[in-house]
Amino acid sequence: MPSKAEAQPRVESFALSVFKKAASEDLNGRATRATVATYRSAVHFLEVCQVFSDDKSGPKPHLKQELAEKLKYAKWKAIDIHKALAAGEVPTPGGPGFEPPKPEPLEGEEEEGEGEEGGEGSGHEEEEEGLGMPPPPP
Repeated sequence: MPSKAEAQPRVESFALSVFKKAASEDLNGRATRATVATYRSAVHFLEVCQVFSDDKSGPKPHLKQELAEKLKYAKWKAIDIHKALAAGEVPTPGGPGFEPPKPEPLEGEEEEGEGEEGGEGSGHEEEEEGLGMPPPPP
């Protein structure tokens, strides 16, 4: 059985991977009932991460700031998508103020103004890897 120090990064990594899967579907405008289930699973796995908290004061242990924000967002987004689908509407991607990324040009096409900023370092690499946090819910 792994020690607490060995288990914590594994559990956190798994919880974040589930969150990122749901966020990716949502941010790409492909949210479905399965996305709601994935966000809800992320909520449960992020709550499990509380077991590793060193701060045992109060009724609930505290999560790291990053995990607490993702937990709050996942709860809100699961409800938001569920309500939209139940009303027969298309769920709005991301949180309030979220602007979907511009679609990548097809192979052989060039973007307008390409090369003006040096080509590389456009910032897309960071978005794809981290799937950063969308703005918090209202």
